[in-house]
Amino acid sequence: MTMINTLQGLLSGAVGNNLENKPEDVRAVKRELSKTGLFMDDIENPYVTREMDDGIKVFQKDRGLKIDGRIKPGGETEIALFSGLQTILPTRKPTQADIFHTKKIQEDKIDDRQVHKENLRINQLDEGEINSVYPELILIPASKAFSVLKKLPRKQLKERRAKTHHGIKRVNERSIKDKEIYEALKSSDRLGNTYKKTGKYGTIQKVYKGENGVTVIIETEGRNKGKIITLWKDISSGK
Repeated sequence: MTMINTLQGLLSGAVGNNLENKPEDVRAVKRELSKTGLFMDDIENPYVTREMDDGIKVFQKDRGLKIDGRIKPGGETEIALFSGLQTILPTRKPTQADIFHTKKIQEDKIDDRQVHKENLRINQLDEGEINSVYPELILIPASKAFSVLKKLPRKQLKERRAKTHHGIKRVNERSIKDKEIYEALKSSDRLGNTYKKTGKYGTIQKVYKGENGVTVIIETEGRNKGKIITLWKDISSGK
C-alpha cells in the first residue's frame, strides 16, 4: 500500500470556510499547520479562523497546490499536510506577503500576552487585591482590617471589564474610558437597548447600546466569552 493510500481518510470531513469543519478535523489541521510555522494561534479552538484560512492558503501556495483555503479528505492538500511533506519539499523564497503574514502573527502573539496580563490584573482587582493605593491599611490592626476593607469604594472595580486585544486597541484608538463603558452597559440593560447577533466566525455576540452614545459588543461563547471585542461612540449623541 502506498503512502498516499494510507493517508486518505485522515480527515472525516472537509475543512475550510463554509465546509463541514468538524471540531476534531479543525484541530488536526491547526496542529499540522503549527508545525510549519504558518499557524501560531490557539490549536484547541474548534472554529475556522482568519489566521487558519491564511495559513492554509500560504501552505498551498508554497507547495504549488490549488489555492482555495480548503482541505478535503484524500485531497492533495490533506496528503501534503499530513504526510510530513511540509518538512521535505523545498520551499520557494518568501514573498513580501509571506513576510507580512509572519510578522502579523508575531505581533498578534505579543498582543495576546499583553491582553493576558491586563485581564489578569483586572481579575486580581475584582478579587479585592490590596495595593499601595491604601498605604494607611498597614497601620490598621489585623482585627479591624477586614471591616475597613468592606467599606472601601469598589466602583472603579465594577467599571472595569475584560477585553480582547482587539477590544483594547479600539478602546485606545477611540479614547473611551472604562467609566463610559460601565455606564453604557448599565443604561442599556435598564432601557432594554440590548440584542444578540451572530459574529464573523459564527459565535453569538451581545450588543449593548448605552444612552451615553457608547455601543459595546461582548462575546457570549468560546475562549473570549464575557470579553469586550469591540466598541464605538456615537459622536452625534453629544455626550
